[in-house]
Amino acid sequence: MQKRGRQIRLFYVDGQHNGIVRAELMNWTGYVYAAPRASLKQLLEKEDAYGSGIYFLISKSQELEGRYSVYVGETVNGIQRMQHHDY
Repeated sequence: MQKRGRQIRLFYVDGQHNGIVRAELMNWTGYVYAAPRASLKQLLEKEDAYGSGIYFLISKSQELEGRYSVYVGETVNGIQRMQHHDY
């Protein structure tokens, strides 16, 4: 059986590639967020952050110079889960 491709739509929330990014998979009800840790408070203000989804919290690594740390989270109530992270 041949596998079908999937479409992903990216939205740069603040217009910057290194800011908050929301991704949508077509035919899926959740969202994927990528955001610098410093932007978490701004992300919590987004209405669609209340739904189910996956999120990435990205920050510069404190241990490895020039590298990044990424926290990947999954939630069914995004806003409540993300508030458990420090910002």
